[in-house]
Amino acid sequence: MTPEQRRAAVANMTPEQRQALQARRAARQAAGGGQGGRPQGAN
Repeated sequence: MTPEQRRAAVANMTPEQRQALQARRAARQAAGGGQGGRPQGAN
């Protein structure tokens, strides 16, 4: 998914969907994830 496609998808989301996306993103950050990386210590 290109950045443009991602922006368009977010623009078409309902507030509830956007909130769920932000919650997932926050959970991934808290778990040590990032741009396609594995969580820390997952060797």
